[in-house]
Amino acid sequence: MKWLAISPDTHQSSVITIGVKVFVILLFLNVISASGQVSSVKKAKSPWHEHPELFSAPEVTWVDSVGPDYSLFYEGGIWQGKKTKVFAYYSVPEKTSTKIPAMVLVHGGGGKAYQNWAKQWAGYGYAAISMNLYGKDNEGNQVGYLRHIDTDADFNVEETKLFDSWYYQAVAAIIRAVSFLESRSEVNKEKIGIMGISWGGYNTSVTVGVDERLSAAIIVYGCGELYKNSVWTREGHVFSETYKQQLDPANYLPNAKIPIFWLNNNTDHFFPLDSFQSSRKLTKGKNYARIQDNYSHGYETPWKTEDIRRFADAFLLNGDPWPEIRSSGIKKSMICAKVDQKIEKAWMVYTLETDWMHKSVRKEGHEIWVQKEVTTDKSGKAVQSEIPENAVAVYLHMKDSKEREFSTDYFIPKDRK
Repeated sequence: MKWLAISPDTHQSSVITIGVKVFVILLFLNVISASGQVSSVKKAKSPWHEHPELFSAPEVTWVDSVGPDYSLFYEGGIWQGKKTKVFAYYSVPEKTSTKIPAMVLVHGGGGKAYQNWAKQWAGYGYAAISMNLYGKDNEGNQVGYLRHIDTDADFNVEETKLFDSWYYQAVAAIIRAVSFLESRSEVNKEKIGIMGISWGGYNTSVTVGVDERLSAAIIVYGCGELYKNSVWTREGHVFSETYKQQLDPANYLPNAKIPIFWLNNNTDHFFPLDSFQSSRKLTKGKNYARIQDNYSHGYETPWKTEDIRRFADAFLLNGDPWPEIRSSGIKKSMICAKVDQKIEKAWMVYTLETDWMHKSVRKEGHEIWVQKEVTTDKSGKAVQSEIPENAVAVYLHMKDSKEREFSTDYFIPKDRK
């Protein structure tokens, strides 16, 4: 600590007193921080910021350099002391005369780089990159880091192996993909979005809190706080302190200030609604939910979900403003919501099953969640419905005149917790 120089004048004792007070205040803040309580001391940077080269343009080797659909290798992170390559497909619209928005497309478990996914977004008017996050090329050859899929070591990460873990390496590759897009002359650097599915949603949940260059995000299924409730906790996987404190998305979501669209099934096997919702509510920016029945876990369903494109357009391509839920909650025995745009249809969705949080399949031929269509008020912008007596969790799902669907938080009536 540097102390102020004290001049030999009549104010010497006052300066010393001030110095002592500053020392006491700083000591107090350090004690608070050490005890895990609220502190004004800034959080440490993420492990990805310890390698600032990730945020600069990577070296690129073109496999197919003739557009509009390209394939390439770009430089990833350092794994086990060696440089890595990341294979990717990159597509752009066939004709464009101005700088265009871009999308980073993050695959899930068992996935790979998908050229059809990149081409889909190019057809929407975006530059799009889809990369392989398992360190493989398009023929399945290992060219980068190696992930041991679904082993206990996935979560039981040792501090000394933090930078070699798949979690670190995958996000490093995503950050480098953003850096690649930033280097492209056709891309509008202020309009770079990201979409992740399943494990890709998980990795996107980290990236939005680490990479400030992103402008909007779509997270499908994936979330943080997996060590609190997920299929892996129920299977008894070990989550190391290194994982909990440095790799789980919950550490970084509070840094996210961009609009995020969160989509999930209300009975998702891997990412349950409690972890999903608590992750969503950690962010500082606007977050939007779409919770659905029968939103099957995979690629085809989100690839066919038109709302994903509409959301991206709303924030990256001057599309129609996205509907905002102004307020929602439970008042006495009623669930209520107010929206800024007219609602075409609305449903109250509720469950009577006390162990609903751990249900990932349909039970004995009947639905875990029940849908009941409800009406709006005269303005068309407010909904309320009486909650069934035995309901243990409930939310509202709505559709506007443009066929866009959105949901409130789920709520648990106080007398039924």
